[in-house]
Amino acid sequence: MKNQLHNLADRIKAFTAKTAGGGGLSKSPTLNIIISRTWTGDQEVDWCLRNGAEIIKKGKTRNLSDLVDLQKGVKTIVWSPTAATLITEAEIPTRNRSKINKALPFVLEEQLLHNPEQGHFIYHVRPGLPLAVTVTSKLKLTQWLDVFHEYGINPSAMYPLVTGLTLDNNYWSMTFLGDVLLVKTGNFAGFSCQLDGSKIPLQLANALNSLDDNAKPEKIIFNVIDDDLNVKEWSDETGIEIIKTKSDLWSTFQTLTPALNLLQGEFKPKREINPALSRFIPAAAIALIWITFSLIVNIWEWQTLNTNFKNANIQMRQLFKSSFPGARTIVDPALQMQRKLEGLSGSSGGYVKSDFIALLSLSAPALAALENGAVESLRYNEKSLNISLGLPDFKTLEELKERLATMGMQVEVVAANSRADGIEGRLKITGKQ
Repeated sequence: MKNQLHNLADRIKAFTAKTAGGGGLSKSPTLNIIISRTWTGDQEVDWCLRNGAEIIKKGKTRNLSDLVDLQKGVKTIVWSPTAATLITEAEIPTRNRSKINKALPFVLEEQLLHNPEQGHFIYHVRPGLPLAVTVTSKLKLTQWLDVFHEYGINPSAMYPLVTGLTLDNNYWSMTFLGDVLLVKTGNFAGFSCQLDGSKIPLQLANALNSLDDNAKPEKIIFNVIDDDLNVKEWSDETGIEIIKTKSDLWSTFQTLTPALNLLQGEFKPKREINPALSRFIPAAAIALIWITFSLIVNIWEWQTLNTNFKNANIQMRQLFKSSFPGARTIVDPALQMQRKLEGLSGSSGGYVKSDFIALLSLSAPALAALENGAVESLRYNEKSLNISLGLPDFKTLEELKERLATMGMQVEVVAANSRADGIEGRLKITGKQ
């Protein structure tokens, strides 16, 4: 019953992936390459360029260079020998990624033929079920990838070959390549074994005999590719109906992307830069350097100005304290010092530039040059002298403003209005600070 529940959960997971697009149906061409357990780069490989279920090209080759042009613009998938990877389950009471990675080598240690440190662990989380796990030798993965990279082929993904077989209902699926029988028992389970003539492989018989009757598959779909194989005795011996179907190699493999991709973690492919964008890399690098340099210079200038400002403020406070030791509150030392000086100047009988007498004495020569009666009124208010004038034209008003400005005063035309005998103008005169 447990095995049936696992298969049901796996089928639901696969259907969800297919409909949601997460690792589902391939929507772009893929170059598929099958390698054997003894493959070192010289042996023949089967390959297929496909777009979903459509087979575009297929063949066999001993020279990987023949596949270099085919991989351009497509995703390259390598199907690795099943016997080189342990496909199993692991009960771990946590879903924390870091804790799982630490626990897996200890939980599976007894199933491994090598030191756990030499294994590359990949797992897939199944809600309510044990983790689906694969363990592959790091050395093997490195050797395979080195050969592909030597020929200029960069695999995007790698899956154990048996995980690519199709699986229907509660049936197992099997096929054979050469003298290797592949048996898929679930979406995340399967194994491979050697064929010995027409005898049922011991590993297949043991796998079936280890299950309770209600956990055994109802049928086994046997996809026959090239050579025929009499499996009637297998059915009689196991009590499981084996349905033979004629198939070609690549139709036997599903178009769904399996979940257990071996090229993860330290073996994850490096993302390639789009050749169309690569020519912009030097310009982008120069721009980044320039921006970084400008930022550093601006920060340095800001820090320098900030330091100078703080030092000037400290010196101003010290000067204010030494000049006016009786002052207790210092808010704006520059403004406070100016007001103190103005107060001292007024109390000593002198005057400052903003006093009425100072402004009048400075502007008197220019005003005296005007015609009699031109100055109609004078008012002093808020450190400014306001003069109302009656002048013949605007030109005369502008000339007066310029003369007053040359005498060291700030002059503002407040109003200038025409009237029957000329214009009426008003000026506001203040001393320069």
